[in-house]
Amino acid sequence: QLCFAAAANLGAISSGITLGFSAVALPVLENVTESQASWIASITSIGMPFGCLLIGPMVDGLGRKRTLMFVNIPTLIGWIFIATAYEPWYLNQLYAGRFLTGFSCVLACQPAVVYVSEVTDKKLRGVLATWTVI
Repeated sequence: QLCFAAAANLGAISSGITLGFSAVALPVLENVTESQASWIASITSIGMPFGCLLIGPMVDGLGRKRTLMFVNIPTLIGWIFIATAYEPWYLNQLYAGRFLTGFSCVLACQPAVVYVSEVTDKKLRGVLATWTVI
């Protein structure tokens, strides 16, 4: 049960990395204006409401386990955009990557809580279901 809970909650790690990424990335980006840096840091918050609107129907339609697997797709695409950003389109790639990773932050946490609550014993449910609280 601990292994299932840990696997389901791995998405929360990606969410934390997404939220903290701009703090370490912005100081090393060259030729970025203050306005562009502000967009890079905050565009994840623009993607999050879209994830909130989509997660309910996804969990009901696909199920908890499949939704947890599907969440990896926009996360992976977003991080690939960020990792491969280069001139002349690097800002657009960073914006798109940050939007997708913000979108998937929300997608990663809600189904994990439901899935863990369904597969664990009553004794462990309270502890294991609160691992993803952001």
